[in-house]
Amino acid sequence: KGRAYHPVRGGKIFRYDPDAGKLEKLDVTVDGKPCPKEIAKDGANASHGAVLNWDAAPDGKTLWCCEMSHNMLYSFDLTAVGSVLPGTSHGPLLAGVTAKGNPRSTDCRAMCVGPSGKVWAAVTEHGVPGGAQLYLLSYTPGEKAVRNHGKVGVANPDYTPFVDAKGQPLPWHGGVRKDKDGTLTPNIPMGVCEARDGHVYVLTISPFTLIKYRSEQVK
Repeated sequence: KGRAYHPVRGGKIFRYDPDAGKLEKLDVTVDGKPCPKEIAKDGANASHGAVLNWDAAPDGKTLWCCEMSHNMLYSFDLTAVGSVLPGTSHGPLLAGVTAKGNPRSTDCRAMCVGPSGKVWAAVTEHGVPGGAQLYLLSYTPGEKAVRNHGKVGVANPDYTPFVDAKGQPLPWHGGVRKDKDGTLTPNIPMGVCEARDGHVYVLTISPFTLIKYRSEQVK
């Protein structure tokens, strides 16, 4: 309907209807219950964990969303009327990470809905041996769980220099995990995109890297 949405701290959302010229402040629910509380990592008033990743489905009827540190995938019904935006949970992004007492945690800064309607996310897992690990995930509406396509890795390890002329490590190339088999994994995602040809791209920082997965790799 051409309406605009903007998140509000504390489980609210603004919606602007251009036809009515009206700005509304809506409540948000998930599975019929109040919106889950945001995860504050660096103070209640300066939480970085409250950053939202969201994108609308191609038909504009569903808003897909995950909070940066929540490790859960949600959808919201954009066709709903009234003062509440109803949502549904679709399970964890990475299975097993949210177990009580588990030191592992997730960090999602990249999510999109592709032209096919499939939801894609690049999610970093912290608290694992060897350093943070990045995974490429997808969810097809109607499926029971999020699918993990595996660890993100760079196939051509010489794609960029990691040391300067004196052999010293380049400081802006520090966000890379190197496994025993030599696989390089930039672990701080900044974007993910499914193209119309079915290829999926992951953008990472430090070093600034664009990684391509061919459509046949992510079927």
